[in-house]
Amino acid sequence: MRSILDNMRNPSLLKAKLTQKVFMGIFLGLLYFQTPMDQDGVISIKGALFYYISELTYSTMFGIQTFLPSDFPLLVREYHDGIYPVFCYYLAKVLSYLPIFTMDGMIMVCLSYFLIGLRFSAANFLQTVLTCVLIEWSTASVGIMISSVSPSYGVAVSISGPLLTVFSITGGLYTNIKMIPDWISWIQYFSWFRFGYETLITNQFGNFGNITCNLRSGEVAQVCEESGEKIIYNLNFDVANKHFNQFAMLFYVMCVYMIGYVGTVIRVQLAR
Repeated sequence: MRSILDNMRNPSLLKAKLTQKVFMGIFLGLLYFQTPMDQDGVISIKGALFYYISELTYSTMFGIQTFLPSDFPLLVREYHDGIYPVFCYYLAKVLSYLPIFTMDGMIMVCLSYFLIGLRFSAANFLQTVLTCVLIEWSTASVGIMISSVSPSYGVAVSISGPLLTVFSITGGLYTNIKMIPDWISWIQYFSWFRFGYETLITNQFGNFGNITCNLRSGEVAQVCEESGEKIIYNLNFDVANKHFNQFAMLFYVMCVYMIGYVGTVIRVQLAR
């Protein structure tokens, strides 16, 4: 309860997140406004969907890095005074942040989805919103975990930067997942970029009809992705993985939160 009241009394994070996402939702919608489904449009849609992930990731990760460092001395004192166990603090803190890192992503998607001209279907829209929420939850869980096990804010930020770079590179846009060397391809399965991007792409282009091979200039593209299935195939994604990816992200969130909890307990015990 105290964590929730703290967020209500100091709503700066909530206001900043909501303002940012309203701005980015409108900006994305205007930037990709009613993107036509030609070859140039396909590239734009791919970029817009990946940007959903990037925006939900970076702002969430670095916005939650102060999860533990600011409260750690108080937590140590009150825990060793027998006021409450670490689990109650950790759970309350996570739950107090959860609405913040749910609403803002939903607002951004709701503002931009139909402006961009993504598939005009309630099912596709709701799947996109759900996937983006899971992406943001995955990011928040990793941010909280890193914050919990790091001795300071500076260390947490130093870890987060390279980690996000690796995860984004193996997400499926910058590197075709089939071309990742075997000895390092396992990293993609720890990346919500990978799960999220495959889900967003297959949701957008699965069972999609014919796509013109024309470019915006009127010329015919030398390389043409003439259907949604072709787009998915070229990215080495699979429509059958859509729901699996969503469950995988949910499982990922729970596992990472558990790691963060264990790290918090160890730090509190050592700080006695």
